[in-house]
Amino acid sequence: MDAVAVQKYTAPGRYMHWAVAGLIALQFILAQLAERAEEAGAPLRQLALLANHKSVGMTVLMLALVRIAWRLSHPAPTPPATMPVWQRRTAATAHVSLYGLLFAMPITGWLMSSASAYTVSWFNLFAFPDLVASSAALKDTLAEIHETLAGVLAALAALHIGAALWHHFKEKDEVLHRMTSMGSVTLGCGLLAIGITALAIIGPSGGPPVSAEATRSPDRVVTQQVPITTSDLLMWSIAYADSEISFSAEQAGAIFTGHFSTWQAHIQFEPENLPASSALVEIELSSVQTGDSDRDATLGQPDWFAAGVARFSVGKFEKLDSGATPTFRTIGATLSFGGAAHPVELTFSLTQNESTRVLEGTARLDRLALGVGTGEWTDTTWVGQFVDVLVRVVAKP
Repeated sequence: MDAVAVQKYTAPGRYMHWAVAGLIALQFILAQLAERAEEAGAPLRQLALLANHKSVGMTVLMLALVRIAWRLSHPAPTPPATMPVWQRRTAATAHVSLYGLLFAMPITGWLMSSASAYTVSWFNLFAFPDLVASSAALKDTLAEIHETLAGVLAALAALHIGAALWHHFKEKDEVLHRMTSMGSVTLGCGLLAIGITALAIIGPSGGPPVSAEATRSPDRVVTQQVPITTSDLLMWSIAYADSEISFSAEQAGAIFTGHFSTWQAHIQFEPENLPASSALVEIELSSVQTGDSDRDATLGQPDWFAAGVARFSVGKFEKLDSGATPTFRTIGATLSFGGAAHPVELTFSLTQNESTRVLEGTARLDRLALGVGTGEWTDTTWVGQFVDVLVRVVAKP
């Protein structure tokens, strides 16, 4: 065969083909390693592997879009004249199916993550929007579809590779040569090698864990809970169905939210009588819910929120703004659990009319200083260090 006469795909087409091939091979490796991490009871390793799996998947999706645009403007070389019609039709069908799977696989994965309340990020640099609302049933359905499509992709890829090798070694035609060049093949193999090397050397956790003690200042933990002021102020009658204690945090480069379904509060607060005001909130930590059962199970482990009650107590308040919607902050408030009490400041606003009072507040917590997320979870590569708490309390005056 005269190599000079071979009609090759364009150089960008060849580079994209082998880049996607290397990334898809890496995808199967990441998925298998994530399954093994789950079986081994290593949730942080599983989280890191799945996050990388999703980032690579979104890369494949973006490359597929570019490939389609390039292919439409740069048609493929004509098949060898010696190729039978049935082989041409089979090859065309296989190529269309492969292109379809390059879109279907990452999109179903993206949908599955959205249904899991797990926003997809791209290597922790930016997040993609969620496509659907959280739904456990939809998540399970999409997981089955994604797994089935993975099997179809593996089968078609094997057929594609086998056909290319058969043409090269048996037919000795130019089919394989049209897509090969030293640089393009090296790129695909290089991407696969880089991914595997990163997993083996750097590790899926992104580096050595940071000691929680190293991030905790000596004055961050107090030993005594602030006493609650006793007064004759009326106790707020809280409408728990309309109230919520929620939070937001970062996981794998994207924000997720959650809330505690079981809590109770004892609030005696009057803007005109701050010295006599006080509050005590008790939160059942095991009632945490984030919309994803796997994440909730992890948060229920001893490294996170083991069974127990957290108590937020405050006996002193300060008014910050006396406008139409007055704002306040707590002074000397503490959040106590796990045998220690930690200083926490809550800033909040208060709106009220004749029938309703609405308190809305925020606080930023340093989970490492609080001792939440210990052991390997002190590494903040995959779970952020800071948590934003949002409080909404609706009550009758």
